[in-house]
Formats: sequence, C-alpha cells, structure tokens
Amino acid sequence: MTENSKAKTALTFAEAFILIIGFQAVRLLMEKMINPQVSDGSFSRRMVSAAIMVLLAAAVYAYAQLRKTPLSVFPRPFTKRYIVFTCIAAVLLISAPSNFTGGYKAILLAVYGSIITPVYEELLFRGYLWNRLNKVLSKEIYTFIWTVALFTVWHLGYMTANIADGNLVAVAWKLAAGLGYGVVLGLVRLKAKNCYSTMLVHGALNIFMI
Repeated sequence: MTENSKAKTALTFAEAFILIIGFQAVRLLMEKMINPQVSDGSFSRRMVSAAIMVLLAAAVYAYAQLRKTPLSVFPRPFTKRYIVFTCIAAVLLISAPSNFTGGYKAILLAVYGSIITPVYEELLFRGYLWNRLNKVLSKEIYTFIWTVALFTVWHLGYMTANIADGNLVAVAWKLAAGLGYGVVLGLVRLKAKNCYSTMLVHGALNIFMI
C-alpha cells in the first residue's frame, strides 16, 4: 500500500467516525431543543425523533450527492423477487397486532420503527459508508467487518441516558443488538449489492422489536 493510499484510507475512516458521531450528536441536540416544547410522554418524544430522522436521512442523501458517492439503493434490475419481498414486508407491517389494538399511535410508531429508522440507518451505513469504505479497502469482506463495528458503536448514541445513569446492562444489550443487526444486514448487503434489501430486512426485524 502506497503512502497516498494509506492517507486516503485514514481520511475515509476519519470521515466515517466523524459522520456517525456527528449525526448522533445532531439528533440528540435537536431532541434536547424540541422535546421541551412538546407534550410529555414517550410517544411525543419518539415522534420528534422520527421527524428528525427524516431530516437526517435527507442530509445523508444530500451529503452523498455532494461527495459524488452512490448510495446503491435500488437493485438493478428490480426483479420479481424484490417485488415479492417488498409485499411480504408490507404485509408484516400492516398486519402487526399492535396496529389493531393500539390505534393510530401504534401505527405511527410502526412507521417510525420499521420504515423511517431503517431507511435512515441503511442509507448511512449500507449505502454511503459501505461504498466509501469499498473504495479504500482491498476486499469487500473488510467493508462488511468495519460497517458491523461502526454500526455497533453507533448504538451507543441511543443509550446516552442509560450511560449517564450507569445502566450498563441496558447498554450491553443495545450493543449486542447493534452487533447482531450489523452482521445480518451486512451479510444481506454483501449478497444483494444494494441497501434496498437491507432496508426491507431491517424493517421486518424491527416489527418484532417494537
């Protein structure tokens, strides 16, 4: 590896860490600013988080365009298999028991957990960061390993309150979940070569975690 390639690799990893820290910091800051203005309750806070994630997903897309880095969202061609998988994911989401017992709040939470969050996180990790790392790493399996590691660390951003309270058990479980999701979604990305597939799988997994 030449000095130039080493420098490019180091810069790419620095960018990756800055992005995951920066996006989580922006989310937390925006929540801290907005939450006091809305009614108390976990539902309101989660809806605020959902709105912020929509904005951040748009920011990921804009940043990728600025960096001229493809996100590899949709498969080419969009075969019947993807249509079938999309329909299965939609049926799972619509038929979730909570949709029929929890009213509109349950439906909005399902949209947040199984559509908004997966789209946002997959655009960032299996879209932008995957393709950036692929440019500087010699094998795609290394990209897989690093995105799993980054995705695991990413979940610390969702546990700031638990970290502050010293609830290390909850933090450990969240990291384990991030690791498990990262492995499964990374394997899907390796096989499918697009992050639309990982969005579907991520959303389907989240249905059972809401």
